[in-house]
Amino acid sequence: MNSRFNLYVRSGMRSRLDGWLDQALSAFELARNFAYDQSQRSLVWAQIGFTYLRMLEREKAAYAFQLSHMNAAWSQDHYRILEAECNRALMLLEKEQYANANRLALSVLDEAERIGRPDLVSFVHVVARTQTALYKVGKLDRSEALYWIEREVKEFISVESSSDELLLRTWREGIIRSHQDLYGIRAALEVVRSFRRVRNEMRQRTTH
Repeated sequence: MNSRFNLYVRSGMRSRLDGWLDQALSAFELARNFAYDQSQRSLVWAQIGFTYLRMLEREKAAYAFQLSHMNAAWSQDHYRILEAECNRALMLLEKEQYANANRLALSVLDEAERIGRPDLVSFVHVVARTQTALYKVGKLDRSEALYWIEREVKEFISVESSSDELLLRTWREGIIRSHQDLYGIRAALEVVRSFRRVRNEMRQRTTH
């Protein structure tokens, strides 16, 4: 990844995490100017899509994710294609096509696990949200949604000591959003409980 492209992508991610959404978009547009191949263009269009979702601009987000998907396909970069497919599942969720979103998210997660991606937490996040959506419309048992909510926390903890600070902030924000989907105003408290419960379970496994 070239240095200017990387600089602007990270600047955009940081601005989005800090709530400076217009600044984030500006940074990603600059990154797009320095993208030297379709894989990088796919990455930055996805970041633009995430930012529009934060702005509740769903049509613009969908267009950005579509461009990300097209560039991923042209690039033939398997990693980038998986990310684009995961984002397609996210947009199906936004369109309330919960069953389709869940099927696609699970399929993408299976492939991400098969090839050993280190960022499984981002794929599990989308599954957690689709499972929660299905539970809330009466199509799934609550225990299934809870399993994926805690699986997302578990995946986060497993890479917590070896991952980039911006990625960790992004994934933690995703965990908060998953908990908001399930718990509403109790989300902050339930995040703390989930982390405590999962850490205790993981600690017990390592001592047996």
